[in-house]
Amino acid sequence: MNSDVKGRPFELYETENGNVPSDLRKICSGLGEFVDNLEDEKKKRLSPDDLGWIRTNLRWLRNGERSFSELKMLKRLSRVGPDLFVLKRTKGDANPRIYLTDLLPERYVILHGYKKDSYDQDPEEQKKAEDRLEDLRARIQSDGG
Repeated sequence: MNSDVKGRPFELYETENGNVPSDLRKICSGLGEFVDNLEDEKKKRLSPDDLGWIRTNLRWLRNGERSFSELKMLKRLSRVGPDLFVLKRTKGDANPRIYLTDLLPERYVILHGYKKDSYDQDPEEQKKAEDRLEDLRARIQSDGG
């Protein structure tokens, strides 16, 4: 997949049944202007500063102002495959992590997100994103695509 394709919309990962996992919906509340299948919830789990930082980075990707390779805080997790990325803020109130993929050519899919009290990556949280990516890949392959 070409990670430098600019100007794609976002959507949240959905299970095979079409449900967005509740943990993903909660961490992404407040991002409804960027994510097509997200209804904003009144309780925002991230600080306004962290949320603003994520919004800025997502806006750059969505509008084509920056590509994946141009965002310094967006890292490709190459051991998992070429299409899993983590957007991580290391100096915010909650150190948010947003995992996303460019596996689908017409849009980005946000697979998982969480807030972190420390700088270190949480292997259990990353595994959720990896599992969701594998599920998405399997469904794409079974659909013939």
